Amino acid sequence: MQEAVYEIGKLVVSKASDPLIPHIKKIKNSKNKNGDSLNIFKINFDMNKDVIIFSIEEEYSDFSSKDYLFVGRIGGPNSKQFILSDNKFDYFISESIPNLLNKLEDEEKRNLFQEVLNKFYLEKDGSYFLNIEKIEENKEKIDNENLNLKYVKDYITKYVKKRFDCKLKDDFALFVLCINDEPVCKEDFYRELLINNLISSTDKSKKSLKNVDKGCCNMCGSESNLINNSSKFPIKYYITDKITFASDFKSENFRKNFQFCAECENILVSGQNYIKEKLSSKISNFSVYLVPHFIFDQPNDLKKLEKLITKLSSSFSTVVNLKEIKVLKENLAALKEVMSLERYAFTLDIIFYKMSNAATKFIKVIKDLNPSIFDKFEAAYYDVYDLFNRNNLSNKNFSINHIPYLLPIKKDSSGFANYNYILMIYNNLFQQLKIDKKVLIKKFLETLNVIYYEKYGYTVSDDKDLKIKVIEQLKFIKFCEFLNCFEKEEAMITDDLKLNDKFISFIKEMNYTEQQTAMFLLGYLIGEIGKKQNSNNQKKPILNKLSFKGADKQKLIKLSVMIMNKLKQEKILQYNEIIYSQFKFLFDKNLNVWNLSNYENEFYILSGYSYSSALNYNKQNESKGEEENGNKE
Repeated sequence: MQEAVYEIGKLVVSKASDPLIPHIKKIKNSKNKNGDSLNIFKINFDMNKDVIIFSIEEEYSDFSSKDYLFVGRIGGPNSKQFILSDNKFDYFISESIPNLLNKLEDEEKRNLFQEVLNKFYLEKDGSYFLNIEKIEENKEKIDNENLNLKYVKDYITKYVKKRFDCKLKDDFALFVLCINDEPVCKEDFYRELLINNLISSTDKSKKSLKNVDKGCCNMCGSESNLINNSSKFPIKYYITDKITFASDFKSENFRKNFQFCAECENILVSGQNYIKEKLSSKISNFSVYLVPHFIFDQPNDLKKLEKLITKLSSSFSTVVNLKEIKVLKENLAALKEVMSLERYAFTLDIIFYKMSNAATKFIKVIKDLNPSIFDKFEAAYYDVYDLFNRNNLSNKNFSINHIPYLLPIKKDSSGFANYNYILMIYNNLFQQLKIDKKVLIKKFLETLNVIYYEKYGYTVSDDKDLKIKVIEQLKFIKFCEFLNCFEKEEAMITDDLKLNDKFISFIKEMNYTEQQTAMFLLGYLIGEIGKKQNSNNQKKPILNKLSFKGADKQKLIKLSVMIMNKLKQEKILQYNEIIYSQFKFLFDKNLNVWNLSNYENEFYILSGYSYSSALNYNKQNESKGEEENGNKE
């Protein structure tokens, strides 16, 4: 992965006309929740009138980040920030001006910012806070006892809402500090400060490894201008604060894990910035980075690289969050066209990560994917949609974004509490490795248990419709089969089944074995009984006969007898006698060689129940539609 980041960074640095360009960050969402464009919030210190004036007239554009040198946070989580343009207001309340003063060497500039600090900030316990009494048209007095960052921010939030009818958090892309109406971030001294703090100089790097053993850059092999401080990396995934990860348990030996020269540091930082800005994406609730490894014929200019990256990102987004198969086909065709014209060949790493403060924790890395896997996903998506749509069970597309909501995943403040199994599933899908079907079905049944018994704290706790969830789980099973991610099972020969063509076609397309078919038919009968009970304005007590924890053979025998009695009791045996006889034939035939697990028994019963319920539900909707259109006599 590091080599791929390095190659991208090298191209970015070599083609950048300004050394700061690789560090400039763009605002990804330039519109608010209402679809309105975001503005730029200017905090103007009027030295003549001794007042703070807020202005919000300027609209954010694609050039604004570059114009106002928005580079984001500089350094590690404990680094003191002096930035004068940011996407949050917080630094201007307390940090930026005092920290900038400590970095200034020019006496004239120091005097100016010292005057700003004295005029517009209040000191309390060694910290400085923006003096809200100096804000234009403000009549509120400061509560010195409660003066802190939150107090000032809360006041300014309310002030902005009242004065401009805007939300400080949602309606602004950038916050820019000005003095006498001039943005300070546009001045030469500030540009130099950014360059000095973002890009290592040779003199600094000579000092960084002073009095340590000789080494070499891990990227280019250079033995001069070495650095072992990765705090400038925008993606902070190297451990440098736990002594057990250092050679000989000495903090100075972290350099042996990874060290680099000043030039390569700038290249790596530029590469990471590019990936963070252009190649970040989502799979369900997981944040991911996409890192392409070019095998040969790498793009030789930024425009070509950006064209490829745009096509790659849009293709990946539609693959993981499918809405229309037609759009996915178009995006994949556009990606293949670029690769073919420019003769690009690359593999892809997908890095799942979580943020912890400013640190990045890689929770899973899927390596060396061939982009052709996207075509296989597209074909599998189409086959799944076609199968379930033709059988009148569902006309909605399945996508891998749905997977965490098919499993019994607990929720926490950051999203998913137990995600290792999901990540294994994603890894095996992309790598086309085998997935243990029995374990998967056990997890599916646990999910259905959560829904049926209305358990709280899970991703599916709000789901109420059992049949829809089972249909989605069946879609995923077929998706895995189409990708060859299951061990092959011997499907039954359906020629001797005495069932209608629709039944036989579905069983055949699902590749059910004789035992799975027996459970499916038993579940179908349960669904028919449930429909009858539900038509009498009752709940479906027949489902109480299932535990949603699995059923052994003895329970199945009892259930088969009970179902016969229920069919008679509900007076629907004459409509389902053939189905029951086919179930009984297959069940008795396989009873002594039964190899389905207890979990599989109940899951395939529920698949039959959902098949019956979904068909009935869709028929009712069709009837309603006909009535609404005046087609029913």
